Amino acid sequence: MNNIFTLYKVGAAALLAGLLLFTACSADTFSLARQLNLREPQVSLAGYKLLSAVDDRVEAELTLTVHNPNALSIDLSRLQAEAYVNDVKVADISQAGTATLPAKDNSQVTLRATAYTDQLWPCLAGHISRGDSSRLALRGTAYIGYGWLSFPYPFTYERSFKTDLLSRLTLKEEKKLPLPGLSITGVRSSWGEITDDNLQVLHDVAVINRNQDAVTLHTSGYDVTGNGIALVEGLVDDGIAVIRPGNNTVRVTNTIRMQNIAAWLAGHLNRGEMTTLELKFKPGSSIEGAQGSTSLDGRTFAADVQTDLVKGILLSK
Repeated sequence: MNNIFTLYKVGAAALLAGLLLFTACSADTFSLARQLNLREPQVSLAGYKLLSAVDDRVEAELTLTVHNPNALSIDLSRLQAEAYVNDVKVADISQAGTATLPAKDNSQVTLRATAYTDQLWPCLAGHISRGDSSRLALRGTAYIGYGWLSFPYPFTYERSFKTDLLSRLTLKEEKKLPLPGLSITGVRSSWGEITDDNLQVLHDVAVINRNQDAVTLHTSGYDVTGNGIALVEGLVDDGIAVIRPGNNTVRVTNTIRMQNIAAWLAGHLNRGEMTTLELKFKPGSSIEGAQGSTSLDGRTFAADVQTDLVKGILLSK
């Protein structure tokens, strides 16, 4: 069976890719289909369009190109399905109008997908933190036939996909810090504690200090926002990190605020796939070196990141 999509380990985004996969199993070999000699259509994604994104849901229009290999036209009169991740319903999918698939030809079918982001993240969180696989299931009915003669085709598609997001975190080259003489040379990441609202990510950061004297970072932590939404609360070591000349390992703990991910996703999609990440140190933060102490109170570091999640998931092969 032709599977044109590859599911990536992401959050939310794995979901929308899965919504398309129902087409690969919708024309199962039921007895009536065998009698009519119905052959399975070949399906590929032609495009997508974001319709709306709010805090708790994302709606998109998906356009599929369908090749009908049968000698007669086939009518796809209606399709309805539900998507589940780890047995939690996370999306509805339906057909936007009736479609006729001409014999031995290509045509387009439009689907409407509604993903419930407030349901998606909680059901993925535990699996992400443990590095487990998650389960995707699509269950629904497609009504297919010739003219007035239409048959219901119940279908179920199930697949497991890895949700250990940290396996893709790598550092390809040395990164200079915005502090004299300090650079990051490597990162080793792991999952920490998880609650209903928060997910910890632990980073053991390899830092090289090319100064002749130690540098000491005092901080009560920092916050990271994405498109103005509070996403992460961070802490370096236990609030005091002594970075001696040469090679060092610094533990950084990032606590992801899961309850704000849906709001960020909505804002992200509405901003043309660009995310502005901003790290801001909390009051009382400072750095000490041979030249004295420098306050980090309110100091921010910002970067614009291109994160086209929809394109990356739906158009991947």
